Amino acid sequence: MEALEGIIPTESGLKTGIPPKSAPEAYLFNVLNGFSMFDQLILNLNGVTDFRVYFFVRNVIMKIPEDEIRMNLLKALDIEIKRIDALEIPNEERSQLKILTAQNAMGQVMSYLDEYIGIAKTVVIADI
Repeated sequence: MEALEGIIPTESGLKTGIPPKSAPEAYLFNVLNGFSMFDQLILNLNGVTDFRVYFFVRNVIMKIPEDEIRMNLLKALDIEIKRIDALEIPNEERSQLKILTAQNAMGQVMSYLDEYIGIAKTVVIADI
């Protein structure tokens, strides 16, 4: 096999010299980037009635790969939003509750990441 400049032939193919990015790392980067974007969305709301918050949170939840967990979280979010919509309170207060609900849902996604992917690490020191 003839080598091209910058590409080294190997027994099983061509080595490009480009470091691989594994799927878990790419997935994690994508989801954590969503958290950063959510922070920016909250900082730049078009008022408390900004409907983007709900759709953005649903989009982040949709990135959870386990069907049951994803669907349960979406269902819980929608139930809570419907409950808030039924409250007889001013629209601004209702919208504020929806934002808090969205933030809680984002917290649930982070909990999922921690439980299943191990974002947080706990250091344990043995007894002396």
